[in-house]
Amino acid sequence: MNGDGATVGHELASHPGVDMVSFTGSTRAGVAVTKAAADTVKKVALELGGKGANLIFADLGDGLEKAVKRGVAHCFHNTGQSCNAPSRMLVEASVYDRAVEIAREAGRKARVGLPSEEGSHIGPLVSQAQYDKVQGLICSLICSHICSHICSHICSHNCSHICSHICNHICNHICNHICNHICSHICNPQVQDLICNLICNLICDHICNHICNHICNHICNHICNHICNPQVQDLICNLICNHICNHICNHICNHICNLICNHICNPQVQDLIASGVAEGSTLLCGGPGKPEGFGRGYYAKPTIFADVAPTARTSREEIFGPVLSILKFGDEAHAVQLANDTPYGLTNYVQSSDPARVRRLARALKAGMVEANGKGGTPIRPFGALRSQFTE
Repeated sequence: MNGDGATVGHELASHPGVDMVSFTGSTRAGVAVTKAAADTVKKVALELGGKGANLIFADLGDGLEKAVKRGVAHCFHNTGQSCNAPSRMLVEASVYDRAVEIAREAGRKARVGLPSEEGSHIGPLVSQAQYDKVQGLICSLICSHICSHICSHICSHNCSHICSHICNHICNHICNHICNHICSHICNPQVQDLICNLICNLICDHICNHICNHICNHICNHICNHICNPQVQDLICNLICNHICNHICNHICNHICNLICNHICNPQVQDLIASGVAEGSTLLCGGPGKPEGFGRGYYAKPTIFADVAPTARTSREEIFGPVLSILKFGDEAHAVQLANDTPYGLTNYVQSSDPARVRRLARALKAGMVEANGKGGTPIRPFGALRSQFTE
């Protein structure tokens, strides 16, 4: 039967004459199939995707380069349109910088070509909708990276501005209070003689100028050095700066992001672009737009980001395109924590020369399948996931 999911798919999933439904596709559609099948209590098998983590350890030694290149190639295989693609590369801190450089070179050498051509290259994405999604996620990282730099500059600038603003108000208040207090005690208000008043006023002004200047300078220096010095991470200054940044930066960043993405990114993905938060990732290769020489078709540049935050969209969403995110971990426990921090649980990968570590991680990683050191399973192995909400 041919047709779309909303009509034919729904009828198949809900029809009492159908005993079982097997579905491969998006999580949203898989949930809809399950709900439609619930009334007839039929069996449902779902294959809904993944966000595979590829754990690379320093104990590989000379094998590090081979492991990183293999991971990049595996992620880009089938233009990244594989549910078990290792789209997150987690690298141990001591070899992180070297791994990033290896990945950069491997990504730059990845070729894009026509499916009709022979050779080792990747082809186009499956549709306009998928192309727009990939472009949107790439743009959200780039726009957010620019915004984070702008916000940092504005915050440091505004901190010094806030200091002077606070000093002006505090000093004016204190000086006026002190001067009035001094003059009321030194100059007898009952003396109506003009000369006396003039003398008193001169004395008062002279005293006030010296006292107030001394006090105000001391207070202002104290405030600015201890409260608003950007090197001193004082809570009050951070709160004030953050408050201003939230208002100013949001306005500026949204404006800049829209300008950038309107000219660089596909305008149909503004909802994805606008949702980017300050993720601070580093673009190693690729980026938005089509590869050189491809004006038509759904071709995307092989793209690699480093220094990706665990909360970034490319760390959490299944992109289904040639986009690799590289994250740093400190030790084995940290690697497991990062790898399991996802709602998906299809396939994870381990690159290590320590057999005991590989076995530990195979048990610790919350995935239906764990592959080690480039060795895949046999064709007769079970294919499935652990996470109940994404049952494969």
